[in-house]
Amino acid sequence: MWDGSREKDSQLVNSVYLDSSTLELYHGRLAKSPGAVALRLRWYGTGEPTLVFVERKTHRDGWTGEESVKERFAIPPEQVPLLLRGEFDADAYEASLRASAKKTEAAVRKERQLVDEVAALVTTKRLVPTV
Repeated sequence: MWDGSREKDSQLVNSVYLDSSTLELYHGRLAKSPGAVALRLRWYGTGEPTLVFVERKTHRDGWTGEESVKERFAIPPEQVPLLLRGEFDADAYEASLRASAKKTEAAVRKERQLVDEVAALVTTKRLVPTV
């Protein structure tokens, strides 16, 4: 039960799903098509976000022994429009990952691949925020 305090606000989850004008991603997930993808922007808490997580969920059929996969990377909120317009600077993003020295080289390469795949998906399928 809510006690009237705002202590729990940091647990608030905000999600905006991306899809095409024909809801191609939604219909693929609904049909549980192998390899169907959901793409969303997610941030936590109230107010303006300081980081936005770009998340890709890929459906795998359980009977194949493969599990569905959720992958994500974080960008500043001001870079979201660049990603949606196909203008996101993946080279600069990769350089910032390396400069932070918080990830292994293999992790940097894997995250760069995810960024490239998501950017291509947004562009080729003309994905936009969808209600």
